[in-house]
Amino acid sequence: MPAVSGLQTASSWQTVAACTSAPNHGASARNAEFLHNEVPGMSIPAEIRARMARVAQGPEARAEGLRIAREALAAVKHRVAGTYIMPPFNRVEAAIAVLDAVADRFTPAPRPRAAETTAP
Repeated sequence: MPAVSGLQTASSWQTVAACTSAPNHGASARNAEFLHNEVPGMSIPAEIRARMARVAQGPEARAEGLRIAREALAAVKHRVAGTYIMPPFNRVEAAIAVLDAVADRFTPAPRPRAAETTAP
């Protein structure tokens, strides 16, 4: 998959995947092109930019961006030690949707008991 080609030879113990749903926050293809062309060190493959260009702005672009982020994370989930999810505009539900792609790989930590969370 071109979106993750840079991680093909990475060692899982030292790699953290960064997934951004930034291309889907409303500007869609225009924002993906900006990130690719103007942000140093960021490269969005042509295939991904083309996928974003095929959808309109708004809900369709957000849905496609989430699909892309889930696909990218699923493709590397057994090669990385963790992931950094950056949902736009504090859209926590977008981050949770992306993390669903790796639900089989990670087990959430148990919730602390009430007594452990209360200060003396």
